[in-house]
Amino acid sequence: MRELADRCLREARGRVLVLVPSRVLLMQLSETFPENCRVGTGHNDQIDCASPGYIAVYDSAHLLSNITSAELYVDEAHHPLPQGCPEAGSGEVYQFSATHSGQTDFRYQLDRAIEDGVLCDYDIIIPIVSLLTHLHDLAMMLRNGAGRYRRVLAYCNTVAEAQRFQQHAESCGLMAWHINGDSSEIERKRVLAEFSGPLQAAVHVLVTVQVLGEGMNIRNADTCIFVEPKRSYVAILQAMRRVLRLHKDKLLAHMILPAVTSAYLQNFEGANQSAVCGGASAYRQPNSSSAQGHLKSRDLEGRPSQGNADSHPKVLARVTRWSDDPNYWTLRLTELEMFVRSNGRFPSNEVGREVLESSLAMWLWSQGSRWKKGKLPVDKQEAFQRSVHLRPLVHAWKTGLSAIWMAKFDQLQAYIR
Repeated sequence: MRELADRCLREARGRVLVLVPSRVLLMQLSETFPENCRVGTGHNDQIDCASPGYIAVYDSAHLLSNITSAELYVDEAHHPLPQGCPEAGSGEVYQFSATHSGQTDFRYQLDRAIEDGVLCDYDIIIPIVSLLTHLHDLAMMLRNGAGRYRRVLAYCNTVAEAQRFQQHAESCGLMAWHINGDSSEIERKRVLAEFSGPLQAAVHVLVTVQVLGEGMNIRNADTCIFVEPKRSYVAILQAMRRVLRLHKDKLLAHMILPAVTSAYLQNFEGANQSAVCGGASAYRQPNSSSAQGHLKSRDLEGRPSQGNADSHPKVLARVTRWSDDPNYWTLRLTELEMFVRSNGRFPSNEVGREVLESSLAMWLWSQGSRWKKGKLPVDKQEAFQRSVHLRPLVHAWKTGLSAIWMAKFDQLQAYIR
């Protein structure tokens, strides 16, 4: 969205309007669009008619009906827009969603996002429990997996069930919180800050019903557990994606599906796997040809996923140009060198960083991943090596993870001695 808006403003085509379904998303996207006027509860008496752009909650967008915009960006577009929402005049409307129900112009596949370093890789766990003690069994599984599971988002279907699971988690020695739709904004902020802050126990567990769905940005949450089966497929996908965001302390995310008994597991066939293990039409399984056990996307008949063949040519061409054009790649490398030279460090994707720095950090992570897998072309490797500022990074990529692990092991051994 930010790149589209910058292009629109650069070409002096007019204002941009961003629509979001909730106040939580309004505040989050305001960090990406700080110059845009906010429109929503608490801001509706401060609408600036001279603003270069607007970011509005769906239900308050009718207040902008007299204002025209060159482009309209709709976030979480699987939600229906209320009547009275302004249109984009003669410009374009971009509808963004991870769970579109209809035909799409362009689809950025989950496996591609992981391969590009935009999202974190993940594994899938199916717990086997007793029918009579399943809440306690799940809590014990989290405790026994401390270190693997650190910050867990636990989803229930009812507030009563969420409170019961919180009690079981606390009885097992875990640090557990619970928030729901009746929790005040101050209470939510306090709980989220404690949950995402320094570990107060081996495992942090945040139990909720629907509050932690779309729009919640807790980057260091590494585990998603469904205490009960979810009734909504969209809710499942939105919940899973809460733990796929990159964070420096998270190498792998974990999806813990609703628990089953041993009798059910015998009937768990491929058709059931597809509904929960890879989005709409593909599931992720170990690739036997890879010594590292890298996960690849496969469709239900075992064929590699090829993406959406029906992508709109105009949109597809634009995205392809951004990702594959050598001039674009060279531009990113130049931006990276300028950043390192000016700041004396490499870009970071931590929360609160500037948009350009976060974008550079994700691009750099992707290049490093491709280098280590032998997928980065030789000419691009040479371009990295020619840069004085990037040579330390190239050395780290060449050294490899095994050497880094051994160095850390030697440090630990020396410390113990």
